[in-house]
Amino acid sequence: MPAHTSIRDIIQATSGAELEQSFRQYSAVLADKNEPEQFISCDGKVLRGSFDHFQDQKAVQILSAFASDSQIILAHEEIATKTNEIPSAQTLLKELGLSGYIFTFDALHCQKNAANS
Repeated sequence: MPAHTSIRDIIQATSGAELEQSFRQYSAVLADKNEPEQFISCDGKVLRGSFDHFQDQKAVQILSAFASDSQIILAHEEIATKTNEIPSAQTLLKELGLSGYIFTFDALHCQKNAANS
């Protein structure tokens, strides 16, 4: 069994961008579209304990795309600190290149300018 410091060193040396890219490729294979209608749910969440009052660091927010029928998370996207999840959702959908799905979002995405994008 490796020491906890060895595991920590491996995790710290891992590139987050490369890990997310591999995760998205693997999820796409698992979520192969076999059904005529498939639902993709997008929702933003705040990571618990990610804020730091002493460093004046706000909590980290993550937007996830979830394939409801196959119960697979397709991707994650960090939400910029000075914005909400609308621009992140638009970017995420473009990057995933999904079409022919039914998407569900929070009511936040029903704003006039966001709906026209």
